[in-house]
Amino acid sequence: MLVEFSVGNYLSFQDVVTFSLVTAKIPIPDKKLRNNSVKIDRQLSLLKTSVIYGANSSGKSNLIQAFNFMSHWVLDSVENPTLNATFPVKPFRLNSATLNQPSQFEIVVVIDKIIYRYGFEINTEEILAEWLYYVPEDQEITLLKRELNQFEFFPPFPTIPELTPQIKPQNLLLSFTDQFNIPIMQPLWKWFHHNLEIIPEFPREIINNTTVKLLINPEYKEQILQFLKRFNLGIDNIEIESLSDNTRSKPPVKIIRSRYHPDKQQTTSQSFDLYQEESRGTQKLLQLAIILVDVLNSGKVIFIDSLDLNLHPLITKTIIELFHQRETNPQNAQLIFTAYDTSLLNPKLFRRDQIWFTAKDIKENIGKTELYALAEFKIKNDSSYDQDYLLGKYGGIPF
Repeated sequence: MLVEFSVGNYLSFQDVVTFSLVTAKIPIPDKKLRNNSVKIDRQLSLLKTSVIYGANSSGKSNLIQAFNFMSHWVLDSVENPTLNATFPVKPFRLNSATLNQPSQFEIVVVIDKIIYRYGFEINTEEILAEWLYYVPEDQEITLLKRELNQFEFFPPFPTIPELTPQIKPQNLLLSFTDQFNIPIMQPLWKWFHHNLEIIPEFPREIINNTTVKLLINPEYKEQILQFLKRFNLGIDNIEIESLSDNTRSKPPVKIIRSRYHPDKQQTTSQSFDLYQEESRGTQKLLQLAIILVDVLNSGKVIFIDSLDLNLHPLITKTIIELFHQRETNPQNAQLIFTAYDTSLLNPKLFRRDQIWFTAKDIKENIGKTELYALAEFKIKNDSSYDQDYLLGKYGGIPF
């Protein structure tokens, strides 16, 4: 599970900001909200969902973009053949002092009850630093420290003489984990590869040959249909074909609904083209169903930008509750998303530490993004989160 993510000097984040899923020590007046977190050990409990609000251009999408960049570099810094002398790093550009400074990324995760803290600093030419710590019991232990291409390893990190000579300035050591079979880094490497879904924007046509292969599995397809039935869309079945050649951009997808014949007092099946005859909301919900069934089954962490876009508020609320409920989220998957729909700012749906805001700084007035949680405010238990937010009491609004 994700514990924290920090980023600095990237896109609109000039200073290092930290997004945390650690539960805050705040009163929980509604007992139902206790299901919104999971206890890891005596000292640590983590939230299952978190929502980020903010005005247009305030930086909330940039947080997801930053996490996406970090994941991309971990996965591709060795194998990506398109790497050249200039990296796609985007430092904060509204302050000349930061243009030539490195961007920083760090995550803290829990994997099999062990906490890992990993991060790196990077500029447009090379990796400047990389580090890894873990907590096998009660105390954090250093495993790796790197400055440029000088590496320092600490037990129980294995000695691999042929490893460091192959690491180029743009390579992360973590990216070599599978190639050199480094046991101490395997859990973290696998987490990036298999336990993370990032949707920085929702393409209209996400269904592809990979999706088709998933839907060949009857059990998986039935789970998707059961997921969709919660929303009363009248979908009885989904028919989807494999792409037979490379000339077609997407496979045909048919939504099967029941047609009633009053004269015969019977029903027959009627198919509708997903892209031509169904609403954007239905298209998105089917795409979400395909993704979220897997996320909930496997306990992944998923980031979604604008989850509420094209969806009815009650549908968005139901999706969030699927992550909160133990029955539908037995593997403790986590959902982090941005939204504009203020009806979700409900003390019966979210704890205060689950609600985050992005806002452009006021004091320095240089356009940098500030990130903070509702838990930092002293508010009454009966406060109306949505109304107070729109009144500007928490910031994060355009006026």
